[in-house]
Amino acid sequence: MMKAANELIGAIVFVLNESFDKPVDEINVRFTKYFVSVVVKICSSQVIMQQVSQEKVFDLAEQLLTRLLINGLDKIGEQGEGEQITKNLNASILRILETCNHTYTFCALIDIMKKSRDYQNLSKLPTIVVKCLLKVSKIIEKLIDKLDMEKIFLSIHEYLLVINHDNRS
Repeated sequence: MMKAANELIGAIVFVLNESFDKPVDEINVRFTKYFVSVVVKICSSQVIMQQVSQEKVFDLAEQLLTRLLINGLDKIGEQGEGEQITKNLNASILRILETCNHTYTFCALIDIMKKSRDYQNLSKLPTIVVKCLLKVSKIIEKLIDKLDMEKIFLSIHEYLLVINHDNRS
C-alpha cells in the first residue's frame, strides 16, 4: 500500500508541476480546476495519506504551498475558476496537516522552511509555512505520543544550521 500511495502522490506532484510551471495566463484553467479538486479528495483520505513517505509529503506540500503563492492565480478564468483553484490548493494543504503522519508533516514543513531560501520570488513562503506549523502545533498535546520527537528535533537542528543567524527576524 505504501508504494502505491507514494506513486500516486508522485504522479500528483508531477501533474501539479506540469500544470503550474508556466505563466499564469497559460494555465489550462478547466483541467487545473478539476485536477486540484481531485487532489483535495485524495489528501482527505487518511487511508492513503497515512501511507505516504516523508519525502512525498515534502514534495506534495512544497508543490501546493508554492502554487498557492502564484501572483494572480485567483484571478484566472472567466467564472471564478482561479478563486476555486486557490481555495482547493489551500484545502489540500489543510487536509495534509490533518491526515498525514504528523511527524512527516512537521519535518516536511521545517524542510520547506530550510529550502525557502532558494525561492527568492516567493518571499511569503516562510510565513505560510509558519502558519501551517502553528496550526499543527495547536493540537500537539493530542499528537505528542504519536510523534517521533528525535526526527522532528533533527529537522529543527538542520534548519538552524542553514539559516542566516545575522538576520534576526
